[in-house]
Amino acid sequence: MKTSQLVHHNNPMSIRILALIIGLVLNALGNGLTASTAMGTSPWTASEVNIAAIVGTSVDLPMFTVGVLGSNC
Repeated sequence: MKTSQLVHHNNPMSIRILALIIGLVLNALGNGLTASTAMGTSPWTASEVNIAAIVGTSVDLPMFTVGVLGSNC
């Protein structure tokens, strides 16, 4: 049996997509919890928390803005 046949034999696409979605949700939950404690998860998130404190808004607006600006650069 070839190696390529062994890799996906017991791993159907539906299971892989479910694992991806669960991983993304857990990652987002962890990032949200650490950002809500005002600790930040990375330099970007820490700056977003600080921007939110300076502007007087919740963290979601600076996170969205930095994400959009960062993806368009």
